[in-house]
Formats: sequence, structure tokens, C-alpha cells
Amino acid sequence: MRDLIGLRMSFLALFLTVVILPSAQSQILGSPSEKIWNFVGSYQQSGAGSGDYIGNYECLDLTNSVLQNNLKKIGKNRSGTLFIVGKLPSGFNQTPFLELGGLAITSDSVFCAKNPIPTEKLTTDPFIFKVKYQAGFKRLWDKNNFYILPSVKIAEIVYYEEQLTEVQSRIVESYLALKYSINITKNTQKVLRD
Repeated sequence: MRDLIGLRMSFLALFLTVVILPSAQSQILGSPSEKIWNFVGSYQQSGAGSGDYIGNYECLDLTNSVLQNNLKKIGKNRSGTLFIVGKLPSGFNQTPFLELGGLAITSDSVFCAKNPIPTEKLTTDPFIFKVKYQAGFKRLWDKNNFYILPSVKIAEIVYYEEQLTEVQSRIVESYLALKYSINITKNTQKVLRD
């Protein structure tokens, strides 16, 4: 019986990977739609990325001017929902690895216009990072601020101007988790994982 369930789950995963995921590349949610979506192939030829991989997908070339301009566009917006698929370098300290406008992201915290936003601690394992933010004071938002740590590996960035609901966020996270083979359940009980 357990083998039959495992076979059905394997078939479902294969179906999602082959049929659903390729068509989802155009839009994850029906509405709202992604304002900015960067992945290798969205603005550069496959094979023109960084040469590093997360899952089976190449990481972005962080020196690419189109990518940097898209990140700067995100930094001009004082609210939204941001998803990043990435990996921190080993030995990374508490300095921000990404600054977009008034948003500063470190391994264990996010600051929006200098106000902390609770978040899970990031490690050197591949991660899916999500932050919903809204800056209250325009004077604290430096829309021209932009910095990205050259040694961080980023495979995909998805930005929505809207603050997504928990259900909408979970749909985007699930899509990215399937695509990059990243566990988002944080389940440590072996019985429940098998």
C-alpha cells in the first residue's frame, strides 16, 4: 500500500514538472501579475548566467545591466512582495547582501526604511526568501540605494507591487520550491517526511 502511494506521488510530481511548470513560467498567479520576474532566460541567453546552479537551474549573472536595472526598479517602490531564490556564500556575516531602495536584507533580518521585519534566518543552503513590506515614511526611503553582494548566488527574483495574501504567497513559494527542489516545509520529523 505504501509503495502504491509513493508511486502515485512520484507520478504527480512528474506531471507537475512536465505539464504544469513549463506553462507556469508565463504567470504564477492569475491576478495580481508579476511586476518584475528575473530568471536565466528572461533577459539573457541560457548559458550566459553565472555558471553556478541551484537545483538544475543556473544562477543569474549579477553584473548584468538589465538585471541591475530591474532591481533598481524594485527599489523605487516602497511596498510589495519580493521572492528571491538564492544561496549565501560560506562564512557570510551580518552585513546586507541586498539593498533595494529602503529595503536591506541580511542573513537573519530585513529592514524596511530602517524598521525591522521578522524573517527566518538564511543559511548557506539554497533558500526561498519572501518579504512583504510597506514603508510608511517617504523620507526614510532612499529610492536610489542599490547594492548586491557579488558572492551571493541568486537564481530567480519575483516581485509583486501588491502585498500578496498568505494563500497567494504560498502558491508562489510552492512553485519555486518545486522548480528548485527546495524544501519549504521545515519538517524535521522523519516519519512525516517519508
